[in-house]
Amino acid sequence: MEKSNITCGSNVYPCKGVPYADQEFVDQLNDYRFIRNVVKKRQTHQTSVSLKRKQGLIYHGESTRCTYAPNDPCIGYVEGQGMKCKCIHKECANIYKCNPDYKPQDSVDWTMCEEEKILYGNPDQLKKYYLVDLVSDEEKNMYKADPEEGGIAYPPLYEEETTENRSTGRPRGRRKQIIGYENVYFGDADNQLSPIWGYVDYDEDGGAMVRSKYGRSTSCVYTKEAKRSSQYRARKENSKKENAVNIEKSKEQSEKQEKKEQIELAVSERISDTYPLVTLMGHIEKLISENKNVSIILANKAELAYVSGVLTQSGIVHDIEDNKKTRVILRNAQDEIFKTVEGVVIISSTLLEQGWTSKTRDCWEVLSEETSIQEIMVSGRDFFDFDVNGNTKRWGCRNLYGATHIVIEPEDIELHGNCASEEAVKFVLDNGTYSVKTEESGEIIGNTTDYFMEALEKLKRENEILEYPVKITGVQLNGKQKCVKVKGIGHMKFEEY
Repeated sequence: MEKSNITCGSNVYPCKGVPYADQEFVDQLNDYRFIRNVVKKRQTHQTSVSLKRKQGLIYHGESTRCTYAPNDPCIGYVEGQGMKCKCIHKECANIYKCNPDYKPQDSVDWTMCEEEKILYGNPDQLKKYYLVDLVSDEEKNMYKADPEEGGIAYPPLYEEETTENRSTGRPRGRRKQIIGYENVYFGDADNQLSPIWGYVDYDEDGGAMVRSKYGRSTSCVYTKEAKRSSQYRARKENSKKENAVNIEKSKEQSEKQEKKEQIELAVSERISDTYPLVTLMGHIEKLISENKNVSIILANKAELAYVSGVLTQSGIVHDIEDNKKTRVILRNAQDEIFKTVEGVVIISSTLLEQGWTSKTRDCWEVLSEETSIQEIMVSGRDFFDFDVNGNTKRWGCRNLYGATHIVIEPEDIELHGNCASEEAVKFVLDNGTYSVKTEESGEIIGNTTDYFMEALEKLKRENEILEYPVKITGVQLNGKQKCVKVKGIGHMKFEEY
């Protein structure tokens, strides 16, 4: 028996709040209309969610129409293969260029003959159905929701208390509830428990009068307030304790929110100058010429690696984390230990937009004590993090189509020797792994580890990349075999580019 190509799945996904603000929800959807709305909201800064490479291909592919077949959406996404063309217009001179797998039989299989049109109906003459809003603006103006003087207003009906209800002595304003159980004989079995339904009302001396009626018998029970269930009193005490705890938690959250707003306001008021990333290099060179130290604080590890690569290309000597040997230091705002900063402080616009969070709390508290802060505009980049094996967090950068950069960790590289100075390297795919070569001479100085390959494999499973990049550039190494320092961010190059 041949292996079946039918798979089971579901198109229902949980959404946490607003669909266009839930990244996990957006990642699951491949509908062109939804993706198109996400793109529009991103362009107008109404959402910060990002699209995967697959979704970007679907967005551009669905809007692509062949010049020779404008009404035939023959270009679409094929799982695991990217965008493919299934055109069957054999008269077109570019048929084999667009669809290399085309066979003349495809035109026969996918084109209705005249007999089939008579039997099943001509597609060009059949009714066409379109998606419409249930209530459009035109319909709102067409119908009146308020009849004004055109109808009779009827008041709500109220249940009157009849003489029969008053004669039963049923307490008013009380709900019916089960007040006990008794044995009832049903004719074919005995020792059956039947609930006693009744109404409870408290009298003046603290007791409770219970009246119940079922079948043809009536019973009354009188209970003193002092004999009420101990379980009820215990539940009441627990409820008081829970309310007190909730009030305390609410107070703590309110104080935390107030502190957060105060710190964010204090930092924003201390912003003196703002520089785009392209003009920041000249400003830093000027500060270095004045013998001033510079601390650049970035929102996350990917943004730090990206700015490090820009500084490297500009020839500005810098270091990552706390090192007093250089004038320019790059700091990660999510560092667990963030106590002080020195010199001229420059923070990224991304950090300002994200605000005070649990991961950047220490950084914001340090910044709130600074007298003057400058801002660097790092725009046009979508930095993201992803988990490898559920416990290791990696960082990368992507555009509308998928991941384009990956942060290289020291654990990713195994050097054959030492790098005496900062060496520009490239990773070249070789038999399922990567050789680390120098950019200048192409000499092999090391290779990647399984730790790095696991990260790339996770990007493939997440559809961030369709295949392994053939080359990765933009990285500088310095150090020994088991003590490697990495600068820059790995730029992934694929065969299709």
